[in-house]
Amino acid sequence: MSEAWHRQRGGDGCGDSRSDFRVDEERLRRQVEIAERIEQSDKVLVLKAPTGFGKTESWFAPFLNQWVRRKWFAPRMYVVEPVHALLRQMRERAGVYSSVLNQAKITVEEDHGESLKPTYLYSGVITLTTIDSLVYGYLAQRVHRWRWGEEERGYYTFPAGLLATSYIVFDEAHLVQDETYLGPRLFGKVVCDIARAGAKVVISTATMPDGFLSYLDCEYVVLNLLEGGRNVEIHRREGPLDLSELDCDRRSLVVVNTIRRARELYKETKKKCGENVWVVHSLMRRREREDALKNVKKGMGCGKEAGGQGVILIGTQAVEVGIDLDFDVLYTELAPIDGLVQRIGRVGRRRRGEAYIFEVESAEPYYQPLIEKTRKAVWDELGHLAEWRKVDMYVNDVYDEQLVRELAARGDKLYGEALAYMTELNLFSYPPEREIRLRPSQYVTVSLTDIEGDSISLSKIEEGMIRFSFEDIEKSDICRLLNALGKMVAYIPIGEKEGYVRLRKVEVKNCRDFLRYEVLIIPREEVEEFYDDAGLKVESLRNYAADQKRDRSKKS
Repeated sequence: MSEAWHRQRGGDGCGDSRSDFRVDEERLRRQVEIAERIEQSDKVLVLKAPTGFGKTESWFAPFLNQWVRRKWFAPRMYVVEPVHALLRQMRERAGVYSSVLNQAKITVEEDHGESLKPTYLYSGVITLTTIDSLVYGYLAQRVHRWRWGEEERGYYTFPAGLLATSYIVFDEAHLVQDETYLGPRLFGKVVCDIARAGAKVVISTATMPDGFLSYLDCEYVVLNLLEGGRNVEIHRREGPLDLSELDCDRRSLVVVNTIRRARELYKETKKKCGENVWVVHSLMRRREREDALKNVKKGMGCGKEAGGQGVILIGTQAVEVGIDLDFDVLYTELAPIDGLVQRIGRVGRRRRGEAYIFEVESAEPYYQPLIEKTRKAVWDELGHLAEWRKVDMYVNDVYDEQLVRELAARGDKLYGEALAYMTELNLFSYPPEREIRLRPSQYVTVSLTDIEGDSISLSKIEEGMIRFSFEDIEKSDICRLLNALGKMVAYIPIGEKEGYVRLRKVEVKNCRDFLRYEVLIIPREEVEEFYDDAGLKVESLRNYAADQKRDRSKKS
């Protein structure tokens, strides 16, 4: 499996497509031990291992080994990722692994919130999905529904039945953490419910704190393999991040905490270093995000591309995971400990790397005590972030009992509502008529694309997709965009045939209209004033909103 993935990525995956595959016998032995433990375990198994250890091969092997041994424990597998960015890489990886067995019957499919043709967790033998889609399916929220006369009907228990007989891996599960600890609390309950119903469950992580695990209300076993170090030299910088140290001829990753700052640095860096500079953040169309990463790989000489040169990628939290690249140097703003560890993991993976960590002028968008506790824990000992045992200790120092309790208190209302919903949820009955949320934030999915005629291909819709996250729709960037435009002409898909969907025109007059649609398709020309090669012009939208607020204040 490891060799097949190595070949698919083009040798070392970054710069030397001719490199030979070499077996690390000790690592292989430990991977086999983990795979055997998973096969034998009747409890939830938590696998804590460093990035680059080979966790993915370790937990994929038991499922695929069923076809070798002809001894079965699960007819299907769910690989559950916390963010969509990880799904695209995992799709290719799962396909490569299953092809090793030359078994055409082992199909790999996706089903999640960006799927325009949802299967409600019933698709491939291996299904790639998100935590949100799996949990909402289990809780009878994301299911197939239809009208029967005056009644709504649905396959409300269908996803729960599928999950109870499956092998489920929650990958990078620590990313479920949020600043109200709503996600970890609900995650713990749902995971244990599914495990008690009969599913085999693995939780895979590098930086999950003990405070998170305390919310698993069932028996679990922890395999902690966090040892050794990373080949990274880490430096501290007292001032805010600037470009004075940036070397245009190196393979550099710059990570900042806000989209506004990423856009600013992108424009400044292009002036300094020329065209081989790219940006990735969440408020870009999927096509532009993917093109940026392809261009970075090409500039680095990765995969099957030749050469290799100086290239710079600037991003936000969107580049912390799901990017299988090895940069020479990282420049990052101080972030919460788990995010900081993820960022450092982008360098020193196959060669010596450097990381420069800069102070922040503001904690935005993070909870300020979380930044303060991270600073207190690691600022004077940043070099130890290259040691996995120390990383494990620092994560638990930051997410201690006091902070977890403080975070949880901020989400107690939402958690109480979720518990009430789950208490009322019963098999073979309609789900409760109340809202349940896995996270404090909600999402609106739009597609910015070119529209000609009354139909459009599914691929064009997917290429234009952006997910807007918000806690209050009235204070969201999609709402600011609508307010700046005055009104918005958009389209909704109403039927699909042979890869194309028919469109129906709708007019969006107020921000709450966005909540009515699963996907809203907006013509690109509608928003071209507020979108450029670096994505949505958030600074223009927020300046416009501030001007409007000042004007209202003057009038009052």
